Amino acid sequence: MQEDAALTVEDVEEELAEYRRRFGAALRFERTRAHLTLTEFAAEVGVTERTVRYWETGRVLPYPAMRRRLIRLYPGLARALEEDTDGRHRTDGRTRPGPESTSSPA
Repeated sequence: MQEDAALTVEDVEEELAEYRRRFGAALRFERTRAHLTLTEFAAEVGVTERTVRYWETGRVLPYPAMRRRLIRLYPGLARALEEDTDGRHRTDGRTRPGPESTSSPA
């Protein structure tokens, strides 16, 4: 008899941390591809430079509504994250809600 592999809290935390890193790297790539400084990008999306730094370093994720807005502004972000344009994460061809943000510092 084979035991089911249970998803642990550590597994979820690791997956969320990886998603934050991927999101941050993709966001930085899109920002630099658009030739925007951190200051310019922050002003364009209506947040502080610190918030953008936190996003780009994977410290936090933008709230879902902001992620959807960023994906609409920078479609390459969705492609990099393998997401639909509504901000939902795809895995193995299935759609499921993406990880929610824990905070978005101002």
